[in-house]
Amino acid sequence: MRSSVCSIVTCLVWLVPLASADEVATPRTPVLIELFTSEGCSSCPEAEFYVSKLLRTQPLEHVRIIAVSQHVDYWDSPEWKDPFSSAEHTERQRRYARKFETEVYTPQLVIDGREHYVGSLRREVLSSIYRAGRREKAEIDVLARWAENGSIDLSVSIGDLPDGTGELELWTAVTEDGLIVSVERGENRGRELHHDAVARHIDGAGRIQAHETRTLRVDVREGWEKANLRVVAFVQEARSGRIIGVDSVTLSSEAGR
Repeated sequence: MRSSVCSIVTCLVWLVPLASADEVATPRTPVLIELFTSEGCSSCPEAEFYVSKLLRTQPLEHVRIIAVSQHVDYWDSPEWKDPFSSAEHTERQRRYARKFETEVYTPQLVIDGREHYVGSLRREVLSSIYRAGRREKAEIDVLARWAENGSIDLSVSIGDLPDGTGELELWTAVTEDGLIVSVERGENRGRELHHDAVARHIDGAGRIQAHETRTLRVDVREGWEKANLRVVAFVQEARSGRIIGVDSVTLSSEAGR
């Protein structure tokens, strides 16, 4: 009996490939997920919870998930106005709608500018992120520091690009985690909503090329919790909308250093 058990174990060992040192050391490919959401939408909190979980757990070993949650303004009403909503976020979603030939909707998750799903469809979203993590990406390096006046100084450097990449646009965002809102009216009345990766700032910085470095300054507004801020920079093909590369860094709460 002992001999039979050992034989079975031996077979199983040969069937399971062992990771090489190179595979263990392989860096994760950054993938950008953009959530279009609203506090006025009763189906959005589930998608936001899922995005927060993805950021916290990073479930795919070859992928580093980076999120920018953009609150749209078309759900705003006299009954309830989302404090994080922006017409710019809505316009960005409309550009995706034209690309995907679909209507705007919430909660929508756009993965690397290539695919979109209802944000609560976990299996489909994770599969899309997995595929995105297998694609070649541009090399991007982001440096962020506090300026003396409390603004954020950014330096974004672009390295090599995948073959066949078209004209690129540089985008920067400042996101905030740990936001909590008690909703008093509307579809989410009586709920305490928790938000992560909320876009406090998102803006295009014009065209950029390989091996170029761009410096920018972002003004920090009153009410932003400095300890919870993160800077995201990504390059997007102007024509296709595909995200070619993305990086993000955290910011300490200490300004003026």
